[in-house]
Amino acid sequence: MCASKLLTLLLAAVFAGLPVVAAAQQPADANKAQMRRLQQVQRQLQQEKQQLTADKARVELELESSRSQAADDARRAAGLGREVATLRSRESELSARVARLEADLAAAQEQLRSSGAENRQLQAQLGERTQQHAACTAQVTGLREAGTEVLTLYENKGCFDSLRQREPLTGLGRVAVENAVEDLRDRLANDTARP
Repeated sequence: MCASKLLTLLLAAVFAGLPVVAAAQQPADANKAQMRRLQQVQRQLQQEKQQLTADKARVELELESSRSQAADDARRAAGLGREVATLRSRESELSARVARLEADLAAAQEQLRSSGAENRQLQAQLGERTQQHAACTAQVTGLREAGTEVLTLYENKGCFDSLRQREPLTGLGRVAVENAVEDLRDRLANDTARP
């Protein structure tokens, strides 16, 4: 746009100069007027040139500032791009870790359920074993008492008891011994018949 103004002014000066050639025969005043017009056009051209130079310098400064800002923005964008890539990588790592932890949690919960079922089964077996132990303890106690009673009867048996047991007429001694033996057999049968 500034170049077109310059061109217009130059053309105006050239056309303005044509009458100067024709007026060469006119007096010196016409030359002076023509000279003033040329000087005025020259001043205008010089002012426009100065203005264009100042505009060019300002535009170059703005361009340099814009380039510097663009370079800063590019560096910042590159830094942000690296940061985004780092964050995405970290997110992927954390997602994988969360998936592993969720799988571990599911396995632990399954193992806990399995352990709970096994624990209940073992508790039931322990209850059965405790009952069996109590029953066996009761049987052993009964057998011990029966054995102690037999030993006591045998230790306390004297000659007279032996004679009475073998007495052939009434057989009362033998019946008493057979009754005692039968009682002991019943007790032993009851103790061993318990579960």
